[in-house]
Amino acid sequence: MEPVTSTGIQILFGDTVAIALMKARKVSKTEYAMNHPAGKIGKQLMLHVSDIMATGNGIPAVNASDKVVDVLLE
Repeated sequence: MEPVTSTGIQILFGDTVAIALMKARKVSKTEYAMNHPAGKIGKQLMLHVSDIMATGNGIPAVNASDKVVDVLLE
């Protein structure tokens, strides 16, 4: 089921009010990210490649002579 028009308008109004309040309070993107670390903006500002990148022995490596089936089973 899709939301009816009134529900969509309420969502739009709520988002508009939230944005206006954030601008009035001069909330920075960094402050927003701290409050919403799992959201898109939060992840973009808080998560760095080095946080999830494998290094050293954690990097998977295979030899050119390895069989695909053997590599997939590791």
